[in-house]
Amino acid sequence: MTRQQILALPKLLRIPAQILWPTGLHRPHAALVAQQFVHCPTCKVETAATIHGTALLCTEGHLVSGGGQ
Repeated sequence: MTRQQILALPKLLRIPAQILWPTGLHRPHAALVAQQFVHCPTCKVETAATIHGTALLCTEGHLVSGGGQ
């Protein structure tokens, strides 16, 4: 199947089709990102943040103080 054919499918069919024939719109399978739960002062919520060296980014992309590992 082509990418256009998969993306044109209804959602209930598109999700299993993307597992069998990835469209390249998501991270590769088994791609891991280090995460840690933090309080984002901009979002004002407790959220998972991705660790990028000494920087922490909340799920909305805000820089969170506290640093990584």
